Amino acid sequence: MKKMLTFLLLAAATFNAIAQDNGVPQQFKPAKAEDYAAYNKNVLQCVDWLMKTPYDPASAQQQAANAFLMQWITGSPDVKIALAPGIINFVGENPSLLMIFMGGWAQYALESKKPEDKLNGNLRGLEKVISYYNKNKDKLKEDKQVEAYADMQQKKTLKQYVETHL
Repeated sequence: MKKMLTFLLLAAATFNAIAQDNGVPQQFKPAKAEDYAAYNKNVLQCVDWLMKTPYDPASAQQQAANAFLMQWITGSPDVKIALAPGIINFVGENPSLLMIFMGGWAQYALESKKPEDKLNGNLRGLEKVISYYNKNKDKLKEDKQVEAYADMQQKKTLKQYVETHL
């Protein structure tokens, strides 16, 4: 019985540690632009974690993940995000979707190694926003613009829309 209890406690602790790994490094203090590349894997992990985690504005882990992403994005030379008002017009209803958008763009830039690709960076950002919005509709405010983007995505006209609004 004692062995079984020990096993269950260890399993629960391991599961808890895995389930809460949001990619945020313990120490994130880059001194110069070149230091950011060491955290690229953390950024990818953080974006994946945010996409899998249900929206909870009170979650300290989500706040930490968003803060890390913002700090990394603003300082990294590996990502060049240019926000276009005609594309990020969904932030009025759900400001938290902006970090999902920027995380998607950062993910694209790191995976493709094309930090200057505005078209596909915007597309990946919008795809992440659409996916996240659809998974969390019950917790987010209704957003007609994101729903319009989802319709465009389904009709395969989202790329054309982004091209005309860059």
